[in-house]
Amino acid sequence: MNVPWVEGGEARPMPEEVLARAVFPSGRPLPPSLRSLLAYDTSLLERYGWFTPDGWFAPRSIDQVVGDEMGDFWAEPFAWLSGRFPECFVLPGGSDSRRILAVTAAGCSGRG
Repeated sequence: MNVPWVEGGEARPMPEEVLARAVFPSGRPLPPSLRSLLAYDTSLLERYGWFTPDGWFAPRSIDQVVGDEMGDFWAEPFAWLSGRFPECFVLPGGSDSRRILAVTAAGCSGRG
């Protein structure tokens, strides 16, 4: 699917004062790459469900993402991972697969 980076041809950056204090709902910091993208434009990530209507981050657990993106049938096998990956966001791209940003502690592999 051909998805333009900037919706409507005009970038909508996150306001500097909002970006300066932005963290994930867990309190974990945003990676520098995400800060750079948000400083340029928010519309692409808005289309992927990253924000609530009032502009805050709207994470979903891994099983919620799978269910929303691929259907409820596929969500059940991921339910056991929801406690380890409660803060996920769909990344742009993919066709019959999806890319997900899972916010975890530094060095967390999800094992154990």
